[in-house]
Amino acid sequence: MICRYPQRAVPAALVVLLVFTAATAAEPSAERQLAGAKARFDRISIRALRMAVTDLHKTFPKRYPKGPAYLKKLVAWDSRIGEIRKLLAAGDRKAVALVDELAAFQSEAMLGNPLLDFSKLLLIKRKPMGDARRARGKGYGLGQFIGLPRQSSWQLDNLSNLTNWDNSLEALSPLRPDGRLRVVYRPGGRELLSDIDLHYDADKLLFSLPDKNRTLQVFEIGIDPSTGSIAEGKGPRQISPSNKFGVHNFDPCYLPNGKIVFVSTAPLQAVPCNSSVNVAMAYVMDPRGKGIRQLCFDQDHNYSPTVTNDGRILYLRWEYTDLPHVWGRYLFTMNPDGTSQREYYGSGSYWPNGIFYARPIPGHPTKVVGIVTGHHVGRVGELTIFDPALGNKSTQGVIQRIPGYGKKVEPLIQDRLTENSWPKFLHPFPLGDGDTGDGAGKYFIVSAKPTPRDLWGIYLVDIFDNITLIKELEDHVLLEPVPLKKRKRPPVIPDKVDPSRKDAAIYIENVYRGPGLAGVPKGSVKKLRLFTYHFAYRRSAGINYMVGIDGPWEPKRVLGTVDVESDGSVLFSIPANTPISIQPLDEKGMAVQLMRSWMTAMPGEVLSCVGCHENNSTGAPNSRTIAARGAPRKIVPWKGPVRGFSFSRDVQPVLDKYCVACHDGKLRKNKPIPDLRRDQGRFIVFRNRDPRPKVIKGVEKRQLFGRYAGVFDPSFVELRAYLRVPGLESDLRMLNPYEFHPSTSELVQ
Repeated sequence: MICRYPQRAVPAALVVLLVFTAATAAEPSAERQLAGAKARFDRISIRALRMAVTDLHKTFPKRYPKGPAYLKKLVAWDSRIGEIRKLLAAGDRKAVALVDELAAFQSEAMLGNPLLDFSKLLLIKRKPMGDARRARGKGYGLGQFIGLPRQSSWQLDNLSNLTNWDNSLEALSPLRPDGRLRVVYRPGGRELLSDIDLHYDADKLLFSLPDKNRTLQVFEIGIDPSTGSIAEGKGPRQISPSNKFGVHNFDPCYLPNGKIVFVSTAPLQAVPCNSSVNVAMAYVMDPRGKGIRQLCFDQDHNYSPTVTNDGRILYLRWEYTDLPHVWGRYLFTMNPDGTSQREYYGSGSYWPNGIFYARPIPGHPTKVVGIVTGHHVGRVGELTIFDPALGNKSTQGVIQRIPGYGKKVEPLIQDRLTENSWPKFLHPFPLGDGDTGDGAGKYFIVSAKPTPRDLWGIYLVDIFDNITLIKELEDHVLLEPVPLKKRKRPPVIPDKVDPSRKDAAIYIENVYRGPGLAGVPKGSVKKLRLFTYHFAYRRSAGINYMVGIDGPWEPKRVLGTVDVESDGSVLFSIPANTPISIQPLDEKGMAVQLMRSWMTAMPGEVLSCVGCHENNSTGAPNSRTIAARGAPRKIVPWKGPVRGFSFSRDVQPVLDKYCVACHDGKLRKNKPIPDLRRDQGRFIVFRNRDPRPKVIKGVEKRQLFGRYAGVFDPSFVELRAYLRVPGLESDLRMLNPYEFHPSTSELVQ
C-alpha cells in the first residue's frame, strides 16, 4: 500500500532555516578541520620528502626535472614546521590552510614520480559492511568487513556473504586525489569480485567471482589498454568449470607459459585446527579451463600465487605437522609445472606469522615485498621488504618495514601480531623498471588505512616513510591496485613433468651437511625412514577428531626405509604427488632427527637437496657421490604394505606377548603399575577442545566414535605417559639432533 499525503506550502522562514542548517552540516566543524589537519601534518616528514625528492632526481634526472626546485621549497617549508606545530597546538585555524598547502606540495612532489608513467590504475571499489572507517574487528581482523577472510586460517570461500557485496572493478585516471573513477566491470548481482590479476600484455584480466551455485570461480575479461574499458567482444567468461560438489576455484594468476595457476578446494581436505574449514591448494589449468592438474599436496592452504622475475611461482604455504598452527606460514617457490617446491622465506621461525600478497621487486633476483600479519587478525598488516639472500629466517632477510626508515624490526611472537600496529596495509604493487632496476624496491602503490580514523584508500609509499594519498572515497574501501600497463614477461621454464609416470626420486648429496645433523659423526646414520601423511578430509581429523594424545594432527603412514651410502649420499624412488617426510636412523633403527614437514615431487621429477635442513643458497660440492653413480634405491616396506600407524595393530600385540603378564591391572607390592591389557571394558575419551580425560565403561568402542573427539584404549594412555615426543604444537624451530631420540624417553631408559 502506498500512503499519499496532501502537499502543503512550506513557510519561507523554514526554508531559509533548512538551507542554513544543511550548509553548516555539510561543512566540517572547526574542531574537525583542525583534527584533520593535525592528522595530515603528522603524516608529513620534511626529512622523508627531501630524501625521496633527492633520490628521484638522482635516479631520473631528465624525467624528474623539478627536483631542484622542490628541494628549495623544502628548505622554506622546513623553516615553518615549528610555526605550524604551534598553531595546531593552540587550535588556531590558520594552521589548516598551511597544512593544506604543505600537503598539496607533498602530493605534487611525490605523485610526480616518473615510475607513475601510466595513465590508469585498476582497483576494486567496494562498500564495506558497516562503517568504512572501522578500526577494529569483532574478535578477529578487519577483513570480514571489507570482503576478505577474517582470520589467516580462512580463505575467501569461508565468507558467508559471497553474494552480498556492492563492488566493481574500476579505473582511476589521472592518479590524483581528484582523479575520476570509472567502472570497468560490475557483477550482475551483488557477487564478491576479488583477486584481480592483469596479464603481462595488459589486454586481459583474471578475477574471482561466485557462479550460479555460489561457488567461487575464475573469470576473465578482455581489456582495451588505451581506454581501460572491456574490449569489444571480450566480456566476462568463466574459465574454471562449475561443479555440483561445492568446490571453489579462485585466486588466479597468469603464468609466463600461458597457463593459469589458481587455488582450489577440490582436495576436500580440512584445516586440522578447524575441520569445518576447507583447504585450498594450488592447481594449474590452460586458458580454456582444461588440463587441470594439482600442483601441491599439502596439509593446509596455499595462498596468493604470483610469479617471480625468473619465472617461478611464489606462494604462501601454511603447515603445522607437530608444529604450532599460529606461526607456520612460509613463502615457497615452485616451477609452473609444480616441480622444485622449496621454501623461500620463514621456515623454522616464529616471526613473521605470515607474508600475504608477496610480490617480487622488479628487476631484482631475490627481493620481495609483502604484508606481514598475525593469525587471528587476517591478512591486514605491515608492509615489509625481504631479501632471502641475506637470510631466510625471522628478521634475517628484512630490508625494511614501511614506514620505518632506519629502524630495526623486532621479531615479536604474537598471535594477533599486527592488531594494534598502524598504518595498516593490503595488496602492495612494487614500482620499478624491470630492465634496469631503476627505482625498484623503493616505491610502492598499496591499499592502506594509515590511522584508525582513515578510510581504506590507495597510496604511494616509499622506503623514506612518505605516505601519499592517491585516491580515497567516502563510504568505500579501495583495494587491489594494479597499474594498467604492460609488464616484462618472465622467462618460460620448460615443463619437466612426465604424466605417464607415478613415481619420482629424491637425491640427497650428504645427509650430514646442514644444521639438521650438525655434530653427528659420519657413519652414524644407517638408513632413512620414509613416511607420508594422510591429511584429513573435512570433519574427520585434527583437534576435532584426535588421532593421538597431544598429537599428531593427522595420521602418519610408514612407507619404509632406504640405506644411506657410506659417504652420506642417498638416491631413492618415491611415489609422486605424495608428501614425503624423512627420519635419519641410527644402527638400532632409532630416529636421530625429526622432520616436521614434507617434500613433494611431481611425476618423473628428481628432487634434490644438499643435506639436512641446509640453506637454499647452499651449493653442492663438485664431487660425484656413491649414490649418484647408481640407480635410485627402492623403498624397503615396513612389515607389510603402506598403512597408517595403529597402536592396536602394531603395538598392542607386543604388549600382549611381553608385558601383560606383569602389567595386568593388579597391585605390585601394594602399588598400582600401568595396566597394559588389551580389553579392559573401559575407554579414555576426550571432548572437543577439552584436555580433561573421561572414563567410559560398558559400551563398545565404535559407539563412542562421533560422540567424542578422541577415543583411546587405556593401555595406550598408560604407555603414552612414558614417552617423550614433540607433541601437537612443539617448538617450531629446528630441533637439535637426538633431541627426541628414543633413549630420552623413560620407557626406553
